[in-house]
Amino acid sequence: MEEFRSCIECRTWKPRADFSVRGVWDGVVRYHHRCDTCQTARVAAGTAGSDPMVIRVRRQHLGVKYGITLEEYDALFEAQGGVCAVCRRPETAIGNGGMPMRLAVDHDHVTGRVRGLLCQACNRAAGLFREDIAVMERAIEYLERFEAEVLVDGG
Repeated sequence: MEEFRSCIECRTWKPRADFSVRGVWDGVVRYHHRCDTCQTARVAAGTAGSDPMVIRVRRQHLGVKYGITLEEYDALFEAQGGVCAVCRRPETAIGNGGMPMRLAVDHDHVTGRVRGLLCQACNRAAGLFREDIAVMERAIEYLERFEAEVLVDGG
């Protein structure tokens, strides 16, 4: 027997297969409250991020993981002009909903101190370099040496 559930957006009863899985908690599969059609429309309209539940989860995530408020994140975002603190470009990575991701909170993994907001690429690069300044400096020297060779060779 097929199970049905009601979408909180279109208020229509639909087969459970029309709802994406949110996750599994305590062995129980949890589904989204909106059907896939309504959720896709919200993402396309750019209104998914204004959902009170999304804001509540985001606020909780920032507080628990980084010890900052949503307002502090927004102030940091504004202070950086909405761009990455390293490459000075806006985020271009696309998230699961088809929208650009938010800038990542960069923090010191030892002290927990928030340093700034980075695009996904710069955040990953810092992690791949293990946040080791000496290794990053050697990478810069390497790239500069290569750039000098290209200029000398005329290539």
